[in-house]
Amino acid sequence: PLIDSEAPVMGRPGYQVSYLLVAGILLALGIIVVVFLREKPKDSKIEPTPAGKKKPRGSSWVGIDFQTAKKRPYFYMVVAIVFITGFSMQGIAGIYKAHMRDVGLDNTLVTNIISVYSLAFTAAKILVGVIYDKFNLRKVLFVCEGAAILSYLILAFIAPTATGAALGFVYAVAFAFAMPLETLVIPLITNDIFGNANYDKILGFLIAANYAGYAVGAPIVNLTFDTWGTYKPILLVLAVVMLCSMIIFQFIITASNKEKAKIIAATAQEA
Repeated sequence: PLIDSEAPVMGRPGYQVSYLLVAGILLALGIIVVVFLREKPKDSKIEPTPAGKKKPRGSSWVGIDFQTAKKRPYFYMVVAIVFITGFSMQGIAGIYKAHMRDVGLDNTLVTNIISVYSLAFTAAKILVGVIYDKFNLRKVLFVCEGAAILSYLILAFIAPTATGAALGFVYAVAFAFAMPLETLVIPLITNDIFGNANYDKILGFLIAANYAGYAVGAPIVNLTFDTWGTYKPILLVLAVVMLCSMIIFQFIITASNKEKAKIIAATAQEA
């Protein structure tokens, strides 16, 4: 992974060898999946678990349906925050390498920072899941959104010094812990705040909002560079926006927990 993208390897630029390697791995994995995995093995003796007898996992609860969710103000607040998260995370993911080079960091150093980020991201997804299982959604959002804020601030002030190089690796780990906001955390939010009643429909709505953020974020973040000649202002703005999102989400969780407690109590009485 610690390949200098500018250096020739095996007679080719390093990035070309990397792409060929990734393509080969994906091809091999694709063949394995097609050959060995089946949706419904014909010789399977396993009977599906009846829907009404599934054991709840994590903080699963009966939930509210989509029509009810749309009547709750916090539903639209969640949609807005998920959109903003997609906007900021993808916007920054697309420019951080160029920004580091613009401020004077060496190409080899930038490549190594990217490698550390890739390795840390794998661990971060697992650890975020552990945090959710051991604690709750509040802690997950505090860790991931706090990591996003830290990573934006580091990028805003990073410089080509020994301290700047060290901060680059801190950025790599922080941004790795922020990225699950776009993937793992959205299903956790859906499960925790809205429950099982219309989980798939609400999840799809939130994912669509997140992708809309992707589409808008990248061009606008790049437009700010064309306007100001630097990414620093937008990095500071997004750090403040993410801080506001983190605070607002705490109120959203409090409001949803009150409704959750009432619904769970009512369901228990009916049973």
